[in-house]
Amino acid sequence: MIDREERALVAEGLELRAEGETGKLTLRGYAAVFNSLSEQLPGNNGSFREVIRPGAFRDTIAKGADVRFLLNHEGLPLARTASGTMRLREDGRGLLMEADLDPTDPDVARLVPKVKRGDLSQMSLDRKSTRLNSSHVSESRMPSSA
Repeated sequence: MIDREERALVAEGLELRAEGETGKLTLRGYAAVFNSLSEQLPGNNGSFREVIRPGAFRDTIAKGADVRFLLNHEGLPLARTASGTMRLREDGRGLLMEADLDPTDPDVARLVPKVKRGDLSQMSLDRKSTRLNSSHVSESRMPSSA
């Protein structure tokens, strides 16, 4: 059985750019920043966190996986790598994401003001895997509050 896992990560440097007459919107920023703690994860009374290490996304990008940009892990994609409307690359800082968004899409229209106000500060990974490459992910146990 394949398990579904979600990880909330702090997004960094999210910016939205609009092109003049075409109205094309591009969302760009780091979907994951290396060597920083994730949000608290379920289990162990909420005291489990992960750190994403450099190289964690290398195989997925190299294999050309069809990665989708969704709102809250559901609905139709706003962009995706298979169609070329989303691009991913790893650099020394983290996983850089750039998505071309359709301004006539109602879901994009809901997203735009939240990005402009700075209300979106997280992205999450939703992966379906049977194997976790532990050399790129480490665990951190948080002390329980008394």
